[in-house]
Amino acid sequence: VNPGLGGFPDFTNTITSANSNADVVTISRGHQINFLQDPGARIRITDYFGNINVQIVGTGLTFTDSEGMFGSWNYGGVRFRNGLPYDTSGGWAVTRTTSIALAQDWQIPIADNLM
Repeated sequence: VNPGLGGFPDFTNTITSANSNADVVTISRGHQINFLQDPGARIRITDYFGNINVQIVGTGLTFTDSEGMFGSWNYGGVRFRNGLPYDTSGGWAVTRTTSIALAQDWQIPIADNLM
């Protein structure tokens, strides 16, 4: 961790492969990815009455520079891969009809998957 602007830590994400920096465990109704260099950091994927529930917990140590269907760690907001914003106004009642397109847009080909 390097000091950044205003003395705040400048976190640099050094993860290049999840298999040496994380482990995956089976939990009740799902799976959890634990990031070993960031205690408590995790991605938990569970079945919630037939729906997928994704919980992401962590710090900049793990997630700095992360971009994906849940947004940008550095810049906030949810976007498609091409940078266009995804409208989350209206909550689940509105986004449930458009969220599949967002997920498909961020789908990673298996050959490019770091897991």
